[in-house]
Amino acid sequence: MSIHAEIIEWLGNKSELWREAVNRIIVKNQLTDDDIKDLVDINKSEVLGKIDDSKKVDMEALKSLAESIDGSKDVVINKIYNTKNISALKEGVELTFEQKGLTVVYGDNGTGKSSYTSILKHVCNTRGDAPSLNHNLFIKGSEAKKNTAEVEYFSEGENGVVILDNDKVNDNILKAVDVFDTSSAKHYIDGENEIAFIPQGLSILEELVSAIDKVREHFVAEKETLILKKFSYESIFNDYKTPSAEVIKNISSKTSDRDINSLIISKEEEKEIEKIEKELNELKKIDPKNRIRENESKIRRFTPVRDKLERIDKAFIEKEFQRSADIIKKYQDAKETSKIASKEAFGDLSVKNIGANTWKQLWEAARKFYENSTEESFPNTSDDSFCPLCLQDLQEEAKIRFNSFEEYVKNDAEKKLIEYQKEVEVLKNNFLEIDLNFEDTKPIINELNQLSEGFDVLFTKFIDVKSELKKSCVERIYNYEDFLGIEKVKFISPIKSINEIIDELEKQNQSLKEESVDEQIKEATLKLAELKVKELIKKHQKELLCELKRLEQLSLIEECVKKLNTSRITSFSNNLSKKHISDSLKEKFEAELKGFGFRYLEIVQDTKGIKGKQYNFLKLSGNYDTELPLKEVLSEGEHRCISLATFFSELAISEHKSAIAFDDPVSSLDHKWRRRIAKRIVEESINRQVIVFTHDITFALELDKFAKEESSSFSMRGLTRKPTETGIILENLPWELLDIKKRIKALREDYKWIERKFNDLTEEEYKANAKEFYRKMRITMESMVERLILNESIKRFGTDISTQRLKKVINFSYGDYQIVDSIMSTGSLYFRGHDNSPAMNQVIPTIEDLQEDITKMEEFKKKLDGWS
Repeated sequence: MSIHAEIIEWLGNKSELWREAVNRIIVKNQLTDDDIKDLVDINKSEVLGKIDDSKKVDMEALKSLAESIDGSKDVVINKIYNTKNISALKEGVELTFEQKGLTVVYGDNGTGKSSYTSILKHVCNTRGDAPSLNHNLFIKGSEAKKNTAEVEYFSEGENGVVILDNDKVNDNILKAVDVFDTSSAKHYIDGENEIAFIPQGLSILEELVSAIDKVREHFVAEKETLILKKFSYESIFNDYKTPSAEVIKNISSKTSDRDINSLIISKEEEKEIEKIEKELNELKKIDPKNRIRENESKIRRFTPVRDKLERIDKAFIEKEFQRSADIIKKYQDAKETSKIASKEAFGDLSVKNIGANTWKQLWEAARKFYENSTEESFPNTSDDSFCPLCLQDLQEEAKIRFNSFEEYVKNDAEKKLIEYQKEVEVLKNNFLEIDLNFEDTKPIINELNQLSEGFDVLFTKFIDVKSELKKSCVERIYNYEDFLGIEKVKFISPIKSINEIIDELEKQNQSLKEESVDEQIKEATLKLAELKVKELIKKHQKELLCELKRLEQLSLIEECVKKLNTSRITSFSNNLSKKHISDSLKEKFEAELKGFGFRYLEIVQDTKGIKGKQYNFLKLSGNYDTELPLKEVLSEGEHRCISLATFFSELAISEHKSAIAFDDPVSSLDHKWRRRIAKRIVEESINRQVIVFTHDITFALELDKFAKEESSSFSMRGLTRKPTETGIILENLPWELLDIKKRIKALREDYKWIERKFNDLTEEEYKANAKEFYRKMRITMESMVERLILNESIKRFGTDISTQRLKKVINFSYGDYQIVDSIMSTGSLYFRGHDNSPAMNQVIPTIEDLQEDITKMEEFKKKLDGWS
């Protein structure tokens, strides 16, 4: 049983999501965003138990589709025709293909090749995505019309037709035909750090896991959106502890609309609210506890202001001034003592600032350097000591000075100076950090002013006086001045007023009598709260009902995500890999790689599945010392060849020899890779129909050459375009793609045309036609030299010399040389690309010259054919 058949049989008892995903993967090759949205809906319907039987996957049809891909019927493509509204393809054109061998469809970019391959990717089998079928932009209203095309095929002695209607087909028989393009190439190797060979059947499971992951990503995004849409009803009902409020606080996906609607306030209840509010106001007026709570609230507001004022006041008391004066006095005394010590130590030196802070830093740096460099203590004044700065020997006088310096540094007076200097800094910071800003307490100051007339005047005076004191103190500390001379300003402190207000409030609370109206207030308050909650529910009814829907959707998403586990897919993929990735398939893959020139790669089979993926990994052989992933080491050409190796080795799995098609398989690759790929494609054309779409003339010529060498049937079609139409079949192929015989025949036709029109042509028109005539003659002669005289032992666009071909190189006489040289020289003289001098441009070949030279070339070709 094939991989496809086993996958479909395995799907028999699986979820509809998996079945639908696999169905679309096989039919469409790769899923679009719209497909993922459909799978999301299927997942939801499945969780809700609402799957429509009529829309379930037809498993028998899916089995039939698998049989089309894996069956034994050979299917070839005859033609693509009846295209309508597909890009700018000209309607009524038939693009035909030979049933055997190789058919090359050549055309420049924009001539319709991609449109034709897009049709094939929709009706045939391919890895990667099938491009969208675009409507004809040149026809107004085409976006509303269908994209249709017909593909005629031949199988088992009969012709048939597959009709493409938008992205749907009437028959899947062409799924036996494989298409390879850039998208397919990337699909073989993209997605992992390693480059891996994943057989096509197993790639379906990889795509299935990828689809499920995208469905999961959709749910994650949907969940995030739903989370952002949350209605914050908690903030509305949090302050209430009533039965209705508790229902709202605990709503979930199981809460119904009826539950919410039953809590909406009635008209009678709305009238009752005002009555209860009046009743409560009356009860609160006679409730002493209410007054007590108000007084306590005031005390709590006033106390922090009083405490802050007291902290400020304490910072400027006489005791603090005395302490500050003592610290400054100690610092000044220590400074004087240090100055005397410094004078004794450095008085005889001519250099200034010795003993200052910068000098001390230098001294300590010297100490650190010395002690890290030697085992001696610093300063070392022994007999062989040296200066740690200049590294010269120390004289006796220097040793004495070094010792006096060290004694100064270690002097107790200097240490005390540093200690008192730090105390002065702390003192300065203490005053700087005194906070006189009461901006945030302005409302409280106003309230105090209402309770004690004139409080704001006292407060303002206090802040002004303390601000001046703070400024004066900081200045004195900066200047190390005496604190005891600061002028004291007498005023009434606002602290006293605040204390009096607080005392009065506390007395009021003590004197308030206890009266028991608590139960009445509690009962009325609860009743009013319940009515208020019901009123709020009515106000927010729409939002609450939307919130229920949101919670239902979130719950549904959670259930859907639970069904998106892919471990069973990975396990099944493991088993399929062990069964179908046989040694013979592996050997086929290795042979394909070697055919493309990969001598340094090993294949390592790994049966461990990663998210539904089964790999035969490639890695560099042991001769390459690198830990980089192989994907980063190989070139673009090597990537493409590995993809093609996978493609060709997959063909060995199928039992049929159906057609294969390529769309620019060597795009952006150099000549080395083009030749290898051309050779392999031609080899495959011996056994099956092969179609190649390309815009690369050199590659087309390589295919022609290898087809001749392998005796494979070869035919070529040319495409061209008009400003608003593409896909037009060329009557004559481009000059570069014609063989020598057809070129000479075309030259003879060109001569006849010039001869007929000679009398009607102006001199300039004749000159232009003559130049083009000789350009073609020159190119033709170059091909004759390369192909007929040198037997392609040396090629203009090749990089090697085929010495074996020299056996057939003919005896070339001087007369033959003269013929070649004559035509080549004339061709060079009149070759359209040359920029000759004006004098030379005046010499125009006559009509007789044209006839003589074409006749000469025809006779020379016959002579060469006779020799060969």
